[in-house]
Amino acid sequence: MTRTTRTTPNIRKTKSVRFAAAVLALVCPLLLLSVPARTAQGKDGQDGSSVLVKTAALTRKSVESTLSAYGQVLLDPRQTAAVSFPRKGTVERLMVAQGQMVRKGAPLASFRSAPEELAAFRQAQLGVDYAGRDLERVRRMLGQHLATTADLATAEKTLEDARSALKAQRSRGTGTPSEVVRAPFDGIVSQVAVKQGDIVPAGGLVLQIGRNSGLRAVLGVEPEDVSMVADGMEVRITPVFDHDRPVEGRIAAVYGIINPQTRLVDVVVALSSGGAGMVPGMQVRGKIVLGTTRSFVVPRSAVLRDADGKAGLFQVKDGHAVHVPVTCGVETDGEVAVSGSLDPALPVVVSGNYELRDGTAVREEGR
Repeated sequence: MTRTTRTTPNIRKTKSVRFAAAVLALVCPLLLLSVPARTAQGKDGQDGSSVLVKTAALTRKSVESTLSAYGQVLLDPRQTAAVSFPRKGTVERLMVAQGQMVRKGAPLASFRSAPEELAAFRQAQLGVDYAGRDLERVRRMLGQHLATTADLATAEKTLEDARSALKAQRSRGTGTPSEVVRAPFDGIVSQVAVKQGDIVPAGGLVLQIGRNSGLRAVLGVEPEDVSMVADGMEVRITPVFDHDRPVEGRIAAVYGIINPQTRLVDVVVALSSGGAGMVPGMQVRGKIVLGTTRSFVVPRSAVLRDADGKAGLFQVKDGHAVHVPVTCGVETDGEVAVSGSLDPALPVVVSGNYELRDGTAVREEGR
């Protein structure tokens, strides 16, 4: 028993050694295999340390400086006519609605003259009849030496005045019980000021019609930008939701006060071709061309900004990235005008530039 007890620790120690040896026998080959792999990986990293980038040529072109503004298409008030009744009366029937397109001569509204207007016409007729009979009476009396030539002149003047009064009544249409008002030209009904049954005074507004060709755009410009805008500047007008239908125009007027509704300054744009394709009330965007300059232009993706907001880009020289600080100018159609110490002979990195630093080795895509 004593002998057995002394040898038990040795047996356990021997088993532990054998287990450790077995573990080492399994781990060592794996360690040996991993060394070449890491070495090979290191070699690949050294060979492939350059960054794949996409480049584009640095170009110089004419760049437009523009100012964007929004507004709507309206009828030109200078080509809008007010339709009214020449005498007092009642609107019997309205035949058009606001916004309706009409042709020249189309019926707009029917109108019935007021009773007092008809009475005025009848009174003018009676005045002519009375003055005519009175003149004949004076002439007979003059032949009988019962009247003077002065009496005859007075009677003739009275008849002339009566005839003038009747002519004036006829020109106002007071002798016509009812009348249909018609469109003076092809156009759009921009306003209806009355409703059926209304009593309208003489000369009172009934409706307004604007010519189809008399369209203009009214844009709202920020007050601080108005100083850059002037009459005659070119403007490209497009519907807000359809930029494929531009209409050319030029600034016709720049207002000097702020519109209380929009809090902007109104700029009126005369549209070429009468604003073909535009509809009154259409919401539009206008690009006002402030001027044109020659500048280097790069894709917007080429320009990066650092933590301080300073702009820069990378050019490629001898297979390495060269960082160039730049100042950004006008942005148009995905391109931005830039200025700085740029080499026009070197390409500009437009993709992959986020991985670059000054001096980084690069591989240009497609080369």
